Amino acid sequence: MRSIRNIIYHSSQIQQFYPPLSEIPIVFDSYELQSTTPELIQNAIVQQVPPGLLQYYSVLAAKGFPSLPDGVSELTITSVETNYIPPSTQNLEQKIQTAQKTIEHMKGFLSNTGLKFPEVEFVVARTSSEITEGVEEKVESADIDKIAVYPVQLTEYNIKVEGKAKYGNQILPIEMTLRVREGGGEVEKRTDLTGKLGDLNVAFTYGNILWAQQGPSQTVFETPALEVLHAAVAPIAEQYAKQLVEEANTIEEARNAVQRSDLLDEYVVHGIGRYWFKNLDNTWNLGYNMDKLIQQKQVSSWWLDSNVGKMERYVAQVGPATIIEMYRTNPGRLISEAGLNMK
Repeated sequence: MRSIRNIIYHSSQIQQFYPPLSEIPIVFDSYELQSTTPELIQNAIVQQVPPGLLQYYSVLAAKGFPSLPDGVSELTITSVETNYIPPSTQNLEQKIQTAQKTIEHMKGFLSNTGLKFPEVEFVVARTSSEITEGVEEKVESADIDKIAVYPVQLTEYNIKVEGKAKYGNQILPIEMTLRVREGGGEVEKRTDLTGKLGDLNVAFTYGNILWAQQGPSQTVFETPALEVLHAAVAPIAEQYAKQLVEEANTIEEARNAVQRSDLLDEYVVHGIGRYWFKNLDNTWNLGYNMDKLIQQKQVSSWWLDSNVGKMERYVAQVGPATIIEMYRTNPGRLISEAGLNMK
């Protein structure tokens, strides 16, 4: 089970069962649920489902069923509940002051790119509900004038997965609840595909920024500035997504187009971000040994991504301003010139 796709057909289709130890398809109950579930969480679901199934088989075996079922149906993610853990206040004010300085440094470093950076406010909420209300406050425009950063200790996800197992002529329900905890940070964003073929439209709704305090120190340090950069390039990312969706011939192609746009957004932001952070590390004498941290995997997953590495090298070659201009005017050329391996 290596990937998750969106469900594009309904339960009226004939039920198919797969060998219990094979790659069982995992789908989302809806496209909206898929688009609001971070990719890191989707990857965590893929990792947690196989041991969850083995545990399910063991429980039934203890009740007298065979050690393995005859088959397992496609598994459906039916809900993803999010719970934000409020941050510890220890040294938090100092971290916020440092984060504000890193944002200002990044804005100066990228001052010749033509990017419009939003006004940034840090908000320390005391309860999970306050964080939820603040982070999910929506703006229906990529032209983000103001954005708030909400520190959290971490984010906890409760994921419900359902399916069926076949034991002879008996069909039994599979119900699993997975729990995933995530650090790092993100700009809250929801994607909506509307219309019909030939007249499809994609719209994005933006929230505020999550900033987790739990995780590798370098990740915690770089996150606020990189998420503000995400907000600054949002109009370009949205423009590219709309272009790709207009060219799509099927709903599936349109959804793949949105995913392609999201990936390029990540590659651009983190490619530029890595180039900026290394400059910051050198200028401020921070002392981060990035080669060692990468080897130890004490970094965000984007530091391990080959396409981000290619983008960083291209940024070093032509400069951030050229990258942003190409992203704005000819993203296809940017993908080609940077040597990205896109789906």
